[in-house]
Amino acid sequence: MSWTRFHYLCRSTAASLAQGSSPAAAIQQAEEKSYSYLYGDKLSSGSTPYRLKEELLTINNRESMQAAAQTYSQINFSALETKTRKYNDAGSYLIATASLYIFISFLFRMKVYPTIETIFSNADITPSTNFIWLMANWELITGITTGFLFLCFAFSYPIKHIRDFSSDISDKLLYKIFLPSSIRTSYSNILDILRFPLGSTGGTSASPYIASLTDAAKHSQNSLCEEINILLTLEVKKLEKQCDRLNKAILSMAAIVIVLSICLFLQTTYSTIFLLGNIV
Repeated sequence: MSWTRFHYLCRSTAASLAQGSSPAAAIQQAEEKSYSYLYGDKLSSGSTPYRLKEELLTINNRESMQAAAQTYSQINFSALETKTRKYNDAGSYLIATASLYIFISFLFRMKVYPTIETIFSNADITPSTNFIWLMANWELITGITTGFLFLCFAFSYPIKHIRDFSSDISDKLLYKIFLPSSIRTSYSNILDILRFPLGSTGGTSASPYIASLTDAAKHSQNSLCEEINILLTLEVKKLEKQCDRLNKAILSMAAIVIVLSICLFLQTTYSTIFLLGNIV
């Protein structure tokens, strides 16, 4: 809903400026209208729409501010309202499965294993080497598994925020460390496209996106808006494809680690329990 509200603010601001309102009062009037809540909650500080609004406020020239607001009012932001529910659901399922495995293995190690060890000791029978190794190194194995899963989902965290465009995280450490350059480049291109109406892009004049938008702006405002919509759609699709590929790789690795850990636990403990049944 943040982009819906930003779109509303720009439409209202452009209309207020056309009616003679001052640049400083135009956005404030839009924020204070009694029905503004229909377009979503107020923009959260640090979000991309909020930063664009703040940059819009820094334009002192009335004509320039009106042109920028009018341009934003004609942009289709629906491409930026990307949902990642399928990956959130898959990640939640893996976390639940891993948590259940760790909980059960913890109970087995703390409650069941001491009894099994006593029975085998009284019967003068040695359990399998794999079982002894698993119980001796349970903390290490669980720690490595948990750490790897945390690492996997550390990669997923910045992807989630990039995919919904709710916040600009380009200056965050997780963004710089965990995301490949192709995703960072696409994200940066999208921010440049979004900032173009303000004249404050982070790109260079040599950028093909900036060059294309500059040429479109020379013709008319409608040409510029159409060009922004086209480039936004293309670049968002490219970003989605790259994020999908990385998400699938992360979830696949996490699933493999969880399955291998569970198989190791079941194989060693079940064989020992069956042997215990023969003793009893």
